Amino acid sequence: MVSETPLRLPVIDFSKPNLKPGSLEWGSVKSQVRKALEEFSCFEPLFDKVPVELWKSIFGALEALFDLPLQTKLWNLSKRPFHRYVGQYPQVPLYESIGIDDANIIEKVESMTNILWPKGNESFSKTIHSFSKQVSKLDQTIRRMILQSFNLEKDMDEHMNSILIYLGYNQILMHLNDQEKIAFITERGIYCYKVMSFGLKNFGATYQCLVNRMFASLLRDSMEVYIDDMVVKSLAPSQHLDHLRQVFEVL
Repeated sequence: MVSETPLRLPVIDFSKPNLKPGSLEWGSVKSQVRKALEEFSCFEPLFDKVPVELWKSIFGALEALFDLPLQTKLWNLSKRPFHRYVGQYPQVPLYESIGIDDANIIEKVESMTNILWPKGNESFSKTIHSFSKQVSKLDQTIRRMILQSFNLEKDMDEHMNSILIYLGYNQILMHLNDQEKIAFITERGIYCYKVMSFGLKNFGATYQCLVNRMFASLLRDSMEVYIDDMVVKSLAPSQHLDHLRQVFEVL
């Protein structure tokens, strides 16, 4: 019996202090990025430039965001697919998703914040903007490496100036009767998750069941979906717009 080695995504460290264009570290990491994309189409980045306190603040901000009344969360609108508030589907009543457009532009973040909190919420705006700035630095580094790898430096400025950061967050609420099943004990007491943790072994399977139920009427006919990767397919070009419309109506 042949034993297969489990497939693992490449892990690339972007936290090196001398990671600057032209340095040896830059060239080494750039080569790793290209190889990972050519072989796996993705990779897992290591990036320690986000302070621990900012991580704590972002989780607190998101908890406040999802705890808003449903009618308030519905005010989070966007012309872009997936970017508005998504939730309250009868097929998947415990799923919610919220997007924040142009999160690296403080004026846009403040505008969205004032819609959800008419009296303002300066702490939320600053936290989202500070976090997105750190994410933006990593994003720009990776994009620059990719363009350099394929000798596309001439398009660098135009591409980098067109980047806008979108932050999207989703959660699956734990059913009340299931919360005690994943309780854990610490020195400070007994705790349980109110939303499904990505660290749980069955999270991927649960998310897959969720999207299967959402798109049950379309699967294997006009679309395929694996976790959060979706493909809309059509036998004839004339059908494709209708098939896209059906998917967006579900979303």
